[in-house]
Amino acid sequence: MTSPILLGIDVGTSSTKSLVLSSDGRVLGVAVKDTPVDTPRPGWAEQGPEAWVAAALSTARRAVDAAGVDASAIHAVGLSGQMHGTVCVDSSGVPLRPAVIWADQR
Repeated sequence: MTSPILLGIDVGTSSTKSLVLSSDGRVLGVAVKDTPVDTPRPGWAEQGPEAWVAAALSTARRAVDAAGVDASAIHAVGLSGQMHGTVCVDSSGVPLRPAVIWADQR
């Protein structure tokens, strides 16, 4: 049996980072993608939830590729995200507008 491979994804305010680790904590692959904060008016701070998903998928794929492992070898995924964001969605879960994030001063 092979040693478990772990994937961590952090969706932060300024970037999304993904990390592939061996079960003994060795870093096998890393990828980062910047995620800009939109400020359509003074004091406003917003981000598109779709951008978070795209960045998480992109960095996860790139980190797995950098690790040189098959995605099917990943045994667990840890996910963290920025705090205090409001995502308004419709009845199907589709975002209605950009998310109001913690830095917003409205």
